[in-house]
Amino acid sequence: SNGFATSAQNPPIKIGTGFTPLSFFPTKNDIHIGIYSRTTRGAIANFIFGPAQIASSRLQLNINYDGSDYCTIGNVSTSQASATSTGTTGFFMASRTSNNYIALIKNGTIVGSSTGSNEDGGLDNSNPISILSESASIEAAFVTLGLGLTEVEASNYYNIVQTFQTSLGRQV
Repeated sequence: SNGFATSAQNPPIKIGTGFTPLSFFPTKNDIHIGIYSRTTRGAIANFIFGPAQIASSRLQLNINYDGSDYCTIGNVSTSQASATSTGTTGFFMASRTSNNYIALIKNGTIVGSSTGSNEDGGLDNSNPISILSESASIEAAFVTLGLGLTEVEASNYYNIVQTFQTSLGRQV
């Protein structure tokens, strides 16, 4: 198997996990989400991993939205990390390890971070975590949800996942 795939539709396709952020995570300040993307897409494509958008608070990882990758865990205006997109294949993660630190990680390396406060970024249990492709087909070979990861932990996790993907013949 190559993982799972969606196709672009109107309305967009959404795959639900059944988990709500605070029923799965012990605190809003110790969370990571991630996806191993095998799909090459253009800069106008938008892929979101997280709950449906909430006005002021999100758990979200976007890959190549208008040429940038970005993530938000908590307050939208103060806790967003971003980087210029370098492609849509690879292992993308968003990791929050404290109230004032969030990292955007690609293939085990931090590519963007923010030290904005998450004080007003209370996640709630009203929107289950889902995978959404708004404008393009996607193929995901691995999805992860868990506690926040440091850069060393993220690098080690990437190596483990990459070894797993290679053993299945679906590494990127």
